[in-house]
Amino acid sequence: MKAIILSIKLNTKNNKIYINKAKYFYNVSPIIWDFYIGGYQKWLKDRNGRTVSYDNCMQCLYILVAIEKTQDLMAQIDVISFFFALSQKPLKYKVF
Repeated sequence: MKAIILSIKLNTKNNKIYINKAKYFYNVSPIIWDFYIGGYQKWLKDRNGRTVSYDNCMQCLYILVAIEKTQDLMAQIDVISFFFALSQKPLKYKVF
């Protein structure tokens, strides 16, 4: 599979990132699309007008999955931090 990237647009109604009129990445929520971690949006935009291979598309999918998993881990860390903070005694140190 090869595709030419003509424009990069997220359709929030169907959660698809279109790279041209016929090709898209699907099941990409706006939360994942808007999450900044490195430059995968720039990676796509830098390839505007170029042909990308199946391997190139898979690389972008791996990045999207990594972002989704990162967000899951961040949520778990937030929960753990909250309960850790509740279980601690007040700090004896003061901030001036």
